[in-house]
Amino acid sequence: MTQPLDVVSLTKTGRILLCGGTGGVGKTTTAAAIGMLAAKQGRRTLVLTIDPARRLADAMGLAGLEARPQAVPGQPGLHAMMLDPGSSLDELIARHATTPESARAFLKSPYYQQVSRTVAGSREFVAMEKIHELADDPDYDLLVVDTPPSSQALDFIDAPARLLELLDGSGLGLLLRANSLANRLTFGLAGRSQRQFARLFEQLTGHRMMMDLNLFFDAYGDIIDGFRTRAQRLQALLRDPQCAFVLIMTPASDVATMASQYAQRLRAADIRITGAIFNQFVEPPLEIDAAALQGSAERRGISEDLVARSLACHDEWMMRAEHDQSVLKRWLSASSLPVRTVPRLAGNVSSQSDLERIVTALNDPD
Repeated sequence: MTQPLDVVSLTKTGRILLCGGTGGVGKTTTAAAIGMLAAKQGRRTLVLTIDPARRLADAMGLAGLEARPQAVPGQPGLHAMMLDPGSSLDELIARHATTPESARAFLKSPYYQQVSRTVAGSREFVAMEKIHELADDPDYDLLVVDTPPSSQALDFIDAPARLLELLDGSGLGLLLRANSLANRLTFGLAGRSQRQFARLFEQLTGHRMMMDLNLFFDAYGDIIDGFRTRAQRLQALLRDPQCAFVLIMTPASDVATMASQYAQRLRAADIRITGAIFNQFVEPPLEIDAAALQGSAERRGISEDLVARSLACHDEWMMRAEHDQSVLKRWLSASSLPVRTVPRLAGNVSSQSDLERIVTALNDPD
């Protein structure tokens, strides 16, 4: 029998907790509730979202989220912020270059401009870099991250690996090795013969492009090596035992199927999934004796039509509960992940009191 997910322990011992899943499953509100639960445990907690929607701000009682930590009113120790979607690789380079002049020259390079346009995930890498920066911030004990929907979340998680692939990949290595060969071939000649051979080699092989690229890497090796080091650290951060990944889903059959596929891709990326949370879970209603209810309603003068509609609502709720239980059983039979269910609320989560109800469900010892 799969054990229930112990969310309280995660909030007490972890350093980073990532909430991931497909769109519309309540990742944002779950991240906010987990952050609130952690703050109640006495941990200084920062909830980060990459989703620019206002749901997290509304639920926490904030006028809006900014790209800086903001204290959540009425919740001591809890802060929230939005990872700025407008951030770019350019800004990261400007922050970490050795000098402003070096940064400006690097950014103007046609090779960098080509790379920044063609390599996917540059913004995701910047977001991961910000998380890395905050993970070292002594002001917070726990970071709770609301990741983008599934496909973008994988871009977000894969961003450090893609940057390493760019910097250390076989294609770039072959290019630089070819450049080295070209240097030996051309610079080994002298005078007029050297220049003629160099021009011919450039026409045939693109040697000038390789020469320029090699000079580019030589001139800005500090920036490139810095990116390589940071990408390696980000990869290590995602695989650190203090980094937990919680899969968020709902009992909708197709969502559970997509969540299973998503989990497989995370495991393939060597990301450890700690557990799963089923949001909007319908619990079975109390059993009703229809005959007794009708008799009681008749004695109180309640119309038969109202009683019939009430019984129909009860039957529909029971069918939904049976469906959700069925989906949960299938998930448990196919997965060894600890699971926690959060009951379906009457409306949208739009206040701290709504979040408190989710906190109660997450804190339930079962």
